Amino acid sequence: MSGSILWLHVINLIGALITAWYTVLEKDLVRAVIGQAVMGSFVALEFLLLNAPDVAIAEAAVGVVVVPIIFFVILQRTKEVKE
Repeated sequence: MSGSILWLHVINLIGALITAWYTVLEKDLVRAVIGQAVMGSFVALEFLLLNAPDVAIAEAAVGVVVVPIIFFVILQRTKEVKE
């Protein structure tokens, strides 16, 4: 593994850790869901760097698109119930 690729892995994993930490500590649920989606994109990029494009596509589809949509729908419905 060359040095530049190693740095890409390190930077990518640091980005994933920062966004995961942000997601856990964020009080606003909408921002936390967005943070989770950004973390999913970092994870998908890491799978792509690890030469697993099929897993990267699945992670991008599920972690960046499907899960945030489900969370946003749930948040919207719980707000309607509270009102």
